[in-house]
Amino acid sequence: MKKILISFAAIFLSMALQAQTQGELTVNVTTSNAGGQYAPRHIVAVWVEDDSGNFVKTLMAYANVQIQYLLAWQTSTSASGDTYNTTDAITGATLTQHATRICSWDGTDVSGNITSDGTYKVCFELTDKNQAGNYAEYSFTKGNTAESITPADAPSFNSLSIDWSPNTSICLTDKPSKLGLFPNPAHKNIRLNMDNLTPGNIQVIVYNTLGSMVINKSIQITANKVTNLNVSFLVDGTYLIRISDEGGNKAYGHFVKH
Repeated sequence: MKKILISFAAIFLSMALQAQTQGELTVNVTTSNAGGQYAPRHIVAVWVEDDSGNFVKTLMAYANVQIQYLLAWQTSTSASGDTYNTTDAITGATLTQHATRICSWDGTDVSGNITSDGTYKVCFELTDKNQAGNYAEYSFTKGNTAESITPADAPSFNSLSIDWSPNTSICLTDKPSKLGLFPNPAHKNIRLNMDNLTPGNIQVIVYNTLGSMVINKSIQITANKVTNLNVSFLVDGTYLIRISDEGGNKAYGHFVKH
């Protein structure tokens, strides 16, 4: 039991220290030929991945009939389960000339959720032939400190600038506000009292003591800020629950299912 409580506390602390700073990343790049037979016609994609290489969001994608030759972008988006995802991206058909391109990232993923602060990378891919072309990637830190990067030119990608500008007035940090739960222990349903949250769409996430997510759902709450959560399908044990509203307010609690 002691080991379980220690594990539970570690999960709680890890989540409580996770910050989500809003801001904007601006990317400037001047493209050039990749040596293909269709030059200067070309297709190009710019996207963001996290430090582990997981796809976060596409920023720009000019591609049409030869889109399958943007192999790195295809691989990244496919691994996320949504090949060639362009949510909120600048998009268009095959480009006929090279020029300076500008795109931006608001720090959110394809679902519109603000990403956790940390190291990310901007990925660039361009081809002007029926095969893979040129690829480059550059890391930056998303957080409450501004950062400007001017990488050296790479094949097909010149005069690069990558600028992260945080909005420190709206830095969202998971703070362990108390969440009212009743009954606790629970058997079928647990009543959530969310006094510190704003009525509307509420995200409810429940973790077991191993850190695995067992519930992830959206609930609409009204002015009384009370709702019931079905936990009857969970195995007996201790769980951590985190709720958050659309304004970034969060609350934590734990309950025992029996």
